[in-house]
Amino acid sequence: MIKSLLITLVIVFIINLPLSAQLDKKILYERKVESYTKMKSTSLTLCFFGGALTSMGIVLVSSAEWKKQGTNYTSSDLNAVSGVLCLFAGVPIVVTGIVLRSVGVKKVKEYQKTRWISIKY
Repeated sequence: MIKSLLITLVIVFIINLPLSAQLDKKILYERKVESYTKMKSTSLTLCFFGGALTSMGIVLVSSAEWKKQGTNYTSSDLNAVSGVLCLFAGVPIVVTGIVLRSVGVKKVKEYQKTRWISIKY
């Protein structure tokens, strides 16, 4: 009686083990898809914010008064300083947003494809 109960428990455990591993893999892929989808939306926010900073910097720099001294241009206008700072902040934010967006899109497609393959088989 005890032997048959133990054998039944072992068989149930052996059968259940691959099924639980497959479900764990599915959950892992779903979490990764969710994570990379959040990355996509965050990168879109970064692109818009960085684009706004960059365009504001261009407007400020172009509206500043510049003086040519030899081969250099100088300005004591506050618009020039704030415009350059906006450009120095905006351009890296846009680049970061673009890179994160491309990685997020690629990974979401990859894990969605892998998730559907693992569900089918």
